[in-house]
Amino acid sequence: MGTTVLSAATAKAETEARSAKGLAEVTELAERCLLAGLSGALPVVMRSLADRAALDADVGHLAQALPALVRSVRYGDVRGTDTAALGEVAVGLAERILVGLPPACVGLDADGAAEMRRHMEAVHRAIALLSEAETAGTETGTGAETVTRPHTQTDMSTTDMSTAETRSAAPAPPTACGPAGRPCCAASPGGTAPPPPPA
Repeated sequence: MGTTVLSAATAKAETEARSAKGLAEVTELAERCLLAGLSGALPVVMRSLADRAALDADVGHLAQALPALVRSVRYGDVRGTDTAALGEVAVGLAERILVGLPPACVGLDADGAAEMRRHMEAVHRAIALLSEAETAGTETGTGAETVTRPHTQTDMSTTDMSTAETRSAAPAPPTACGPAGRPCCAASPGGTAPPPPPA
């Protein structure tokens, strides 16, 4: 029974991939296939995704498709699924969005500009997530561990602090405030002025 359900779900996903009308539909389908464990449908979904991504030049469509695709890449990294092909498509979409964004923003009215801003905010988050996924994949493959430590310029070692305290506790040199450069009475022992030099 389980095999029959799996086969039926895979066949339905493949049919939806072939009949999808837009790029965003295919990327959402790829995400659902990964979540459902339908790895058998991924080859057909990937072919459909690559074909539509190559033909669709609308920046808005590409921006709508990128977030779900990046989530698929990230989810595959967590589950250990090979999503290298999805990652390549995601990087290609991101590059095309960045290249096509300036001309796509020319002549937009207020509503169009607001919609494009929403798309770009979603793309910004998706690119950040894609960078995290690539970093996680690199660290997993090399066994390296990245540790981020905050940088501070006010950190002082114990030796530096004790030295500073010693300097602050040391007596100040006498101040030459008397005639001919003699110390004033406040800097002399007992608080009295020293006798004047012989004539």
